[in-house]
Amino acid sequence: MQRLDSLDFLRGWASVFVVISHLMGVFWVSQSGLEGLMGYENIGKINLFGTEWIINNRLFLGQLGVAIFFLISGYVITLSLEKYHGFGFLINRIIRIYPVYIAGFFMTILGLYLVDFQNDGIPYTITELFIHILIIPRQWLNFPAIDGISWTLEIELYFYLTMYIIYQLPKKIRNYSMLLLFFSSVVIVYIHKLGGYELKVILMIGYMLLGYFFYIFQHGLINKWHLLILILVGCLSVGIYYQNNAVGRYLPYLLAPILFWVMLFRFKNYKIDNISKFLSQISYPLYVVHPIFGYGILIYLLKSGFSSWNALIIVLFLVFILAYMIHLYVERPAMQYAKKFNYKNNKINRTK
Repeated sequence: MQRLDSLDFLRGWASVFVVISHLMGVFWVSQSGLEGLMGYENIGKINLFGTEWIINNRLFLGQLGVAIFFLISGYVITLSLEKYHGFGFLINRIIRIYPVYIAGFFMTILGLYLVDFQNDGIPYTITELFIHILIIPRQWLNFPAIDGISWTLEIELYFYLTMYIIYQLPKKIRNYSMLLLFFSSVVIVYIHKLGGYELKVILMIGYMLLGYFFYIFQHGLINKWHLLILILVGCLSVGIYYQNNAVGRYLPYLLAPILFWVMLFRFKNYKIDNISKFLSQISYPLYVVHPIFGYGILIYLLKSGFSSWNALIIVLFLVFILAYMIHLYVERPAMQYAKKFNYKNNKINRTK
C-alpha cells in the first residue's frame, strides 16, 4: 500500500495537537476533573506561564487532532481493504491496534502508580485494568474509562468491522450501502440530540466515512459537489451532537476536512520533511502513551518541587522517547508480522 507523504504529515502533526491539548492545556485547568480519573488529591492552584491561548483552546486543538485521525483512518482503511482480503484485513487491524495500545497502557498504569504510590496504589482493580486493555468490552460491561483516549480506539474498531462487513457486498451496491449508513447516522443523531455514548459511536463512524468518500471522489465515483455536500452534512451532524460547544468541538470537525482536502489534492506530490516523518512514525504510540502517563509524571514532579515548565519539558521528553521506543520495538515488528496476512500479495508470491 503506497504511503502518501501529505497524509503522513497530517497524521504526525495531529498527534502533536492532541499532546499539546492534554499536557499543555487540559492538565493545567482540570485538576479537579482528573481526580476521579487518577485517584489523587488536588495539588492546588498551578499554572503554565505563557500558554493562555493553548489553555483557552485546548478542546479545539484536541478535537482537531482526533478529527484528522478519523478522516485519515476512513481513507486508509479503504486502501487497506483493497489490499487485504477476507479475515486478513481484520487480523491486520487487530495487530495494528492492540500491541501498541497494550504497551502504552502499561505506561498508563505506571503513571497511576506514581501519582498514588504512597497511599493505596492505583484506583482500579486488576479486572478493570484487564477489561480496559481489551478496549471493546469495557463499554459493554460499563467499566470505567481509565486512560481518556480509548474511546477513539473503540470507534476505530467498530469502524473496521463495519467497513469489513460492507466490503463483503457486491461492488456495485457498496457505495450505496456506504451512503445509506452515512445518512442513517446523521438521521439518528438528529432524532436523538441528547443521546449517550452509543450515539457518539454512530456519529463518529459516520464522520469517518468521509475518508471513504474522499477515496471514491479521488477515483471519479462522485464529483466534488457530492463530496462537498457530504462533508457539510457530516459536519452539521457533529454540530447537532455537540450543540453549545461549537467553538471547541464543532469547528475542528469542519476544519479537518479542509486540511485533508488541501493536503490530499493540493500537496499530493509533497515530500515529507524529516521532523514530520518522525512524528508520523510515532503518532500512534505517542497518542496512547502521553495522557495518563504524562499527567502522572507531571503530578509527581510538581509535588517534588519542580517548576511548571521544567516538569513539562521533562514529561514531553519522556513521552516522545517512550513513543519512539514503542514504535521501534513493538509497532514496527507487529506491522512486519501483519504483512503475512496480506492474502492477495501472498497468493501472487506463491505463483511466481
